[in-house]
Amino acid sequence: MVETQGRCPLHQDVPHTVMADVEDRFWGHDGTFAYARCTTCGTMALDPRPAPDALGPYYADYYPADRLERAGRAIRAGKFKSMRHRRLKVVARMGGDVIGPVSDLDVLDVGCGLAHFLGALKEAGAKSVRGVDFGQNCADFARDVYGIDVDPGELEQQGYQDGQFNLVTAWHYLEHVYEPDEILAELFRITRPGGCCFVEVPARTPIAWLMGRYWVPLQAPAHLWHFSEDTLRRLFEQAGFEVVRTQRGMQLGEFACSFVMLFTKGLMPKVARKPLSWRALLLAAIALLELPFTMVMTLAGYGGLQRLLARRPNEPAAKRE
Repeated sequence: MVETQGRCPLHQDVPHTVMADVEDRFWGHDGTFAYARCTTCGTMALDPRPAPDALGPYYADYYPADRLERAGRAIRAGKFKSMRHRRLKVVARMGGDVIGPVSDLDVLDVGCGLAHFLGALKEAGAKSVRGVDFGQNCADFARDVYGIDVDPGELEQQGYQDGQFNLVTAWHYLEHVYEPDEILAELFRITRPGGCCFVEVPARTPIAWLMGRYWVPLQAPAHLWHFSEDTLRRLFEQAGFEVVRTQRGMQLGEFACSFVMLFTKGLMPKVARKPLSWRALLLAAIALLELPFTMVMTLAGYGGLQRLLARRPNEPAAKRE
């Protein structure tokens, strides 16, 4: 397969400005990339986009065996429960009045990773939980640690039934997909009429403008998109959803990680997985100093996480008949 041009999914024919010479400073793989920024809405698209079968090396380090082993031991020992339940609290605060009781939920988490969110839902008494993720290692981990079924592969390959779930979630998934409009059409199809869909993606902040190509959420080439709020909303509406509400959340350490990436290629292997290295200690110190600014920025509506809750409308009576 060949590279394809990246353009805003809503404004493909308008001029785009270019951010060139973007490296993979998050994992440290070789290669340089570019993003095209839509001059109408500000959405950024990786341009050109590598063929899907060329991206394998950039995902290879997401879930190494030693990390899975440590995570499994910690969860079985009952550790990090409050952290694992954080996303459940986010969803409840943002949409509890719309989503309904946890005990009534049939949930699919798309791009579920190690299924921590699904594990929290199961512990909270959800009616049924299921995940889908490209990695077989994620499916094995979810089954062995949480007793949860995760379907390996792409969402479109699973053949879920129409309206099978009344809550579909996607945490940091949409920025990875090649055709977000097609994915949202599939999410709409498998969401039950009256059910909800919740997503979280990175959001551009003042730190993004300050740090440029060193902004930590860029993560080229794995992140194909950085959506503007308006574009994300309109994509959901075009798929048939009713947008219930949007929210900006706080992204801890956004500036600290971006700053350390100025002089570190390979943030994850050199810093996050070596917690006592000088780079990791510097990052932690900057993150503490950054915290008040991050809180103010989030309260002002510029947090680094973009969340959207949407509902599939109930079908008209005539159609149901």
